[in-house]
Amino acid sequence: MAGIVVALCPKRLCCFQKLGEFGCEAFEERRHQVLRICEVLSFTGLALAVCGFTGAFTKGDIGKVLAWVKYGGKSKPDGGADDSTKVAEFYAGVKWICNVTDDRCQDMSKVNCTYLGSPDEKCTDCQAAAGKTVLPVVLCVLAYAMYAHNTWLRYHHKDSVQAKTMCCFACFFAATNFLLVLLNYWRACIVTATLIHAEMGFGLLLMGVGGSLVKYICGFLHLFLPVGDSGSEEMESESESGSNGEVEVSD
Repeated sequence: MAGIVVALCPKRLCCFQKLGEFGCEAFEERRHQVLRICEVLSFTGLALAVCGFTGAFTKGDIGKVLAWVKYGGKSKPDGGADDSTKVAEFYAGVKWICNVTDDRCQDMSKVNCTYLGSPDEKCTDCQAAAGKTVLPVVLCVLAYAMYAHNTWLRYHHKDSVQAKTMCCFACFFAATNFLLVLLNYWRACIVTATLIHAEMGFGLLLMGVGGSLVKYICGFLHLFLPVGDSGSEEMESESESGSNGEVEVSD
């Protein structure tokens, strides 16, 4: 929602004009190289985010490799012996949690916490965190594609105040918001898990690196690179159109 508001705001406002003009001379002198790095990082980050997205919603062999969390937990006692337990391994994303041995999967929202050997309150926290992560993960990938497009515009001589503003917004505000969502999932499903063993999966790592870390790096590159010549001409035309809004009437 905030991104839509920023996108629709008129970019001739003083704050947006200042952001477009803001930059570092060293970055401007190496404009082509800086934007090239941004473009490569943008599409690399998008690819990482897509991999993390895939792991969040899939099961089977792909789900095992791109799992968000891996568990080694207690199963029910064997043969009715109270002290007889075995270690069962599970992998999970935001949609499914599956047994590694037989690939039996349960919906995260309906998982049997007793079967996993986890107290109900801890399991419920993880279920709630996973449910709250579904929409942000989808929006992250969609927004990432738009951000990569704006980076492409800046690199291919179609720079503008709009493009720089949306790049900075995506790299700082959106990336931070998504990082907080991932940290909440990490806390609820890994840190406070009471299974025998819980560790971060490869999919969650890729999602964190692609969805936040790469964006922060690109954000500073975009921030310190002023709008190019095409964008400067756009700013001047907008200011001129605003000042020539009144028509003179001759006698």
